[in-house]
Amino acid sequence: PDRFGNETGEISPGTSNDVGWAHFSPQNRFADQVGGKGGLRGFYGKFYDSNVTGNWKSPPPSPPIFVYEISTSLDGPWDPYITFDYGEPVLDPNLKLPETDQFTLGYEHRVGPNSSLGVQAIYKDTKNLIGWEILGDGVYEMLPWPNPITGEVQPIASILVQPTTRKGNRPGDGSLAPPGQGYEQDYKGAFVAFNKHYANGWSMMASYTWSDSNGFLPTPLAQDQGDPAFTIQDGRDPNHWINAEQALQNQREHAVQIQGNFDLPWNLLGTVVYRYLSGKPYNRQVQAGVFSSQFPLEQGGQTVIAVPASS
Repeated sequence: PDRFGNETGEISPGTSNDVGWAHFSPQNRFADQVGGKGGLRGFYGKFYDSNVTGNWKSPPPSPPIFVYEISTSLDGPWDPYITFDYGEPVLDPNLKLPETDQFTLGYEHRVGPNSSLGVQAIYKDTKNLIGWEILGDGVYEMLPWPNPITGEVQPIASILVQPTTRKGNRPGDGSLAPPGQGYEQDYKGAFVAFNKHYANGWSMMASYTWSDSNGFLPTPLAQDQGDPAFTIQDGRDPNHWINAEQALQNQREHAVQIQGNFDLPWNLLGTVVYRYLSGKPYNRQVQAGVFSSQFPLEQGGQTVIAVPASS
């Protein structure tokens, strides 16, 4: 159908064999008793992404032109200030399957007749995420952009000749990301847990988790993480990659949880739960080049990360 929902009788050509989904995913774990009161556990696993539909938003032929307009009145007149026309998107012929290596190591020790204390360390390394890649065939005029939040002067790109964009595993040579930068993220965590098993009418579980998660994600402007990128145009402009290496959007550096269960009269069970999470990081964004008197970008105004997200 066309954009009004009318049948056109035309069929978009399909595509196949663009990405190899066959893979070998080894997973190994061990557990061993230490002395008479301790247990040591470890795990290594390699995981691969499934074929997420959101990764392929726009590869079908003839994507529409996006035009955003601005006016000082709801009645107009309306003036275009952002226009996206990227032609026919293509895929990197060497596109790789997103993969994660995960390592865990933990130890648990009995500290009483009904209680135990455990610690665990976790490390996850993810690479080859899929997003927009900007090739180095565009022509830019580099302008000195004064960051309004930090006061730092940074280079910003005004596009004279639009570069080719395609789906790939990296921002690309035409972006303002560091040279050779790929889409990746890593997670480091430490977990401490105390467990008092049910005895004498009560039980309790208490835990503390420290997390550190950073990355260079395909959706640098998003303030949330984990949603399929069905309508995301993040990363198709070189300026989206300014200050894009940052803490992941769902990062919570500190987490504490305590849960107690206890018997009540009349065969009832009571539960008390306390949970604390430290603040969620977010980046500070500004609009650059929206008004001609501010900073004229040939491609129209663009959202730029002024301050990256941090814990």
